[in-house]
Amino acid sequence: MIIQSGIGKVSAAAATTFLILNYQPNIIINIGSCGAIHQNKNLKQIFLPNKCIYHDVDVTIFNYKLGQIPLFPDYFYVNHTLLKFAILTAKKLNIHFTKGLIITGDTFLNDHKSKKRILKYFSKSIAIDMESCAIAQTAFMFKVPLLIIKFISDFSDKNSKQDFSQSFFNHSKKIAKILSCIFLYFNHTMLKK
Repeated sequence: MIIQSGIGKVSAAAATTFLILNYQPNIIINIGSCGAIHQNKNLKQIFLPNKCIYHDVDVTIFNYKLGQIPLFPDYFYVNHTLLKFAILTAKKLNIHFTKGLIITGDTFLNDHKSKKRILKYFSKSIAIDMESCAIAQTAFMFKVPLLIIKFISDFSDKNSKQDFSQSFFNHSKKIAKILSCIFLYFNHTMLKK
């Protein structure tokens, strides 16, 4: 089952909830774009997040970490087994990738001042998007294993809009190759049962 969530945290959470309640998936794979938060020339275009957090949530007055939703973990993690399989698949296909923390918020980041503020508090983040953490939180609530596969479309700066438009379709084949291997593996596994 494929579902297009739309843009932003609420759309992503609503689509994920609809998917889970109506189709009971064994796993969820979130694919899409993200912006790099560091100007790093060694950054690979395919990004496999291992965990995510919100950059626009602040309830620190109640002794929660910045980005943490009350009564939830400080980070939402992707499924370790699925991530490991995606990494092995990418290596086998000779697709270079970066792994790490993705931060989520309802902002398309495209200016130095905002990026500097975010980096002050989330210096270990690799990339930023508008959906991943909301999907991860929803999957966590329903106990559905999650994998996130993103392509880095821009560097979250003044050129973001132009870079995003130019790179949007350039990396879809790489993600499609990884997904094909994952689907083949799971279909084969299900047929053996």
